[in-house]
Amino acid sequence: MVKKLSSEPYSAEEFHILGIATQLRDYRLCHQINKTLYLDLEKIDDLSAELSDEKTLGYFSIYRFQKPENYIDFFLIANKSPDGILLPDLRQADFFLVIHGPFSKESQDRFIKTAKTIPGVLAAFRIEITKQKKIDNFLGELEMHMIAYESKGKGKQNVPLKHDRFSKQTD
Repeated sequence: MVKKLSSEPYSAEEFHILGIATQLRDYRLCHQINKTLYLDLEKIDDLSAELSDEKTLGYFSIYRFQKPENYIDFFLIANKSPDGILLPDLRQADFFLVIHGPFSKESQDRFIKTAKTIPGVLAAFRIEITKQKKIDNFLGELEMHMIAYESKGKGKQNVPLKHDRFSKQTD
Protein backbone atom coordinates (compact mmCIF):
# COMPACT_ATOMS: atom_id res chain seq x y z
CA MET A 1 0.00 0.00 0.00
CA VAL A 2 1.15 3.49 -0.81
CA LYS A 3 0.76 6.37 1.63
CA LYS A 4 -0.49 9.62 0.15
CA LEU A 5 -0.70 13.05 1.66
CA SER A 6 -4.22 14.35 1.85
CA SER A 7 -5.11 17.98 1.36
CA GLU A 8 -8.44 17.74 3.18
CA PRO A 9 -9.22 20.76 5.35
CA TYR A 10 -9.08 20.36 9.11
CA SER A 11 -12.27 19.26 10.75
CA ALA A 12 -13.48 20.76 14.02
CA GLU A 13 -14.14 17.20 15.14
CA GLU A 14 -10.51 16.20 14.49
CA PHE A 15 -8.67 18.79 16.58
CA HIS A 16 -9.47 20.55 19.83
CA ILE A 17 -7.15 23.09 21.42
CA LEU A 18 -7.15 24.26 25.01
CA GLY A 19 -5.00 27.19 26.06
CA ILE A 20 -3.24 27.23 29.42
CA ALA A 21 -1.79 30.33 31.08
CA THR A 22 0.77 29.52 33.75
CA GLN A 23 4.19 30.42 35.05
CA LEU A 24 5.06 26.74 35.56
CA ARG A 25 7.91 25.24 33.59
CA ASP A 26 6.91 22.70 30.95
CA TYR A 27 7.98 19.59 32.91
CA ARG A 28 6.16 20.76 36.07
CA LEU A 29 2.97 21.52 34.16
CA CYS A 30 3.25 18.16 32.39
CA HIS A 31 3.60 16.36 35.73
CA GLN A 32 0.59 18.20 37.18
CA ILE A 33 -1.53 17.51 34.09
CA ASN A 34 -0.59 13.82 34.18
CA LYS A 35 -1.52 13.62 37.84
CA THR A 36 -4.71 15.68 37.66
CA LEU A 37 -6.12 14.72 34.25
CA TYR A 38 -4.91 11.09 34.38
CA LEU A 39 -2.80 11.32 31.24
CA ASP A 40 0.69 9.95 30.66
CA LEU A 41 2.31 12.73 28.63
CA GLU A 42 5.95 12.03 27.72
CA LYS A 43 8.57 14.40 26.31
CA ILE A 44 9.36 13.98 22.63
CA ASP A 45 11.61 15.91 20.22
CA ASP A 46 10.94 19.66 20.23
CA LEU A 47 8.56 20.97 17.61
CA SER A 48 10.35 23.17 15.08
CA ALA A 49 8.09 25.80 13.58
CA GLU A 50 8.55 28.86 11.45
CA LEU A 51 8.11 32.03 13.47
CA SER A 52 5.71 34.32 11.66
CA ASP A 53 7.47 37.61 12.44
CA GLU A 54 11.06 36.66 11.70
CA LYS A 55 10.75 33.89 9.11
CA THR A 56 13.15 31.84 11.22
CA LEU A 57 12.72 28.52 12.98
CA GLY A 58 11.79 28.30 16.63
CA TYR A 59 11.89 25.20 18.82
CA PHE A 60 9.04 24.51 21.21
CA SER A 61 8.77 21.91 23.95
CA ILE A 62 6.25 19.16 23.22
CA TYR A 63 4.83 16.22 25.19
CA ARG A 64 2.63 13.44 23.81
CA PHE A 65 0.22 10.79 25.07
CA GLN A 66 -1.63 8.33 22.84
CA LYS A 67 -4.90 6.69 23.79
CA PRO A 68 -5.12 4.19 20.90
CA GLU A 69 -8.28 2.48 22.08
CA ASN A 70 -10.14 5.79 21.58
CA TYR A 71 -8.04 7.03 18.61
CA ILE A 72 -7.00 10.11 20.59
CA ASP A 73 -3.60 11.81 20.81
CA PHE A 74 -2.87 14.48 23.41
CA PHE A 75 -0.08 17.02 22.93
CA LEU A 76 1.12 19.62 25.40
CA ILE A 77 3.00 22.26 23.39
CA ALA A 78 4.77 25.37 24.63
CA ASN A 79 3.66 28.58 22.96
CA LYS A 80 6.79 30.42 24.08
CA SER A 81 10.47 29.62 23.84
CA PRO A 82 13.72 31.62 23.85
CA ASP A 83 13.33 31.69 20.04
CA GLY A 84 9.96 33.49 20.08
CA ILE A 85 6.22 32.87 20.23
CA LEU A 86 4.62 30.06 18.25
CA LEU A 87 1.20 31.75 17.88
CA PRO A 88 1.53 35.48 18.61
CA ASP A 89 -2.24 36.01 18.29
CA LEU A 90 -2.64 33.72 21.32
CA ARG A 91 0.17 35.13 23.46
CA GLN A 92 -2.03 34.86 26.56
CA ALA A 93 -1.58 31.07 26.35
CA ASP A 94 1.75 29.76 27.60
CA PHE A 95 0.87 26.20 26.52
CA PHE A 96 -1.59 24.46 24.27
CA LEU A 97 -3.21 21.13 25.05
CA VAL A 98 -3.99 19.84 21.56
CA ILE A 99 -6.37 16.91 21.37
CA HIS A 100 -6.44 15.04 18.07
CA GLY A 101 -9.38 12.73 17.66
CA PRO A 102 -12.95 12.39 18.89
CA PHE A 103 -13.32 14.37 22.12
CA SER A 104 -16.67 15.75 23.21
CA LYS A 105 -17.38 19.32 24.28
CA GLU A 106 -18.37 17.97 27.70
CA SER A 107 -14.98 16.26 28.06
CA GLN A 108 -13.23 19.47 27.02
CA ASP A 109 -15.23 21.39 29.65
CA ARG A 110 -14.21 18.85 32.31
CA PHE A 111 -10.54 19.15 31.26
CA ILE A 112 -10.72 22.95 31.44
CA LYS A 113 -12.44 22.91 34.84
CA THR A 114 -9.91 20.42 36.22
CA ALA A 115 -6.90 22.21 34.70
CA LYS A 116 -7.97 25.41 36.46
CA THR A 117 -7.54 23.61 39.80
CA ILE A 118 -3.86 22.84 39.15
CA PRO A 119 -1.66 24.97 41.44
CA GLY A 120 0.16 27.50 39.30
CA VAL A 121 -2.37 27.48 36.44
CA LEU A 122 -3.77 30.99 36.05
CA ALA A 123 -6.30 30.21 33.31
CA ALA A 124 -7.46 27.42 31.03
CA PHE A 125 -9.71 28.06 28.06
CA ARG A 126 -10.98 26.63 24.79
CA ILE A 127 -9.51 28.02 21.58
CA GLU A 128 -11.87 28.21 18.63
CA ILE A 129 -9.91 26.81 15.71
CA THR A 130 -12.05 28.50 13.07
CA LYS A 131 -11.50 31.96 14.56
CA GLN A 132 -7.68 31.87 14.56
CA LYS A 133 -5.65 32.85 11.50
CA LYS A 134 -2.53 30.71 11.90
CA ILE A 135 -3.99 27.56 13.43
CA ASP A 136 -3.91 25.67 10.10
CA ASN A 137 -0.15 26.23 9.77
CA PHE A 138 0.38 25.24 13.40
CA LEU A 139 -1.64 22.02 13.08
CA GLY A 140 0.06 21.18 9.78
CA GLU A 141 3.49 21.62 11.36
CA LEU A 142 2.41 19.45 14.28
CA GLU A 143 1.31 16.67 11.94
CA MET A 144 4.48 16.90 9.87
CA HIS A 145 6.51 16.80 13.09
CA MET A 146 4.71 13.63 14.16
CA ILE A 147 5.22 12.01 10.77
CA ALA A 148 8.97 12.73 11.00
CA TYR A 149 9.04 11.54 14.61
CA GLU A 150 7.28 8.27 13.76
CA SER A 151 9.48 7.69 10.70
CA LYS A 152 12.59 7.95 12.89
CA GLY A 153 11.25 5.01 14.84
CA LYS A 154 10.89 7.02 18.02
CA GLY A 155 7.12 6.65 18.26
CA LYS A 156 5.34 3.58 19.51
CA GLN A 157 5.45 1.31 16.49
CA ASN A 158 2.53 -0.84 17.58
CA VAL A 159 0.12 2.11 17.70
CA PRO A 160 -0.95 3.30 14.24
CA LEU A 161 -2.34 6.80 13.91
CA LYS A 162 -5.45 5.65 12.05
CA HIS A 163 -7.07 9.04 12.38
CA ASP A 164 -4.07 10.94 11.04
CA ARG A 165 -5.15 12.67 7.83
CA PHE A 166 -1.60 12.47 6.42
CA SER A 167 -1.38 8.70 6.70
CA LYS A 168 -4.45 7.59 4.78
CA GLN A 169 -3.64 4.47 2.86
CA THR A 170 -4.70 3.77 -0.69
CA ASP A 171 -4.11 0.90 -3.08
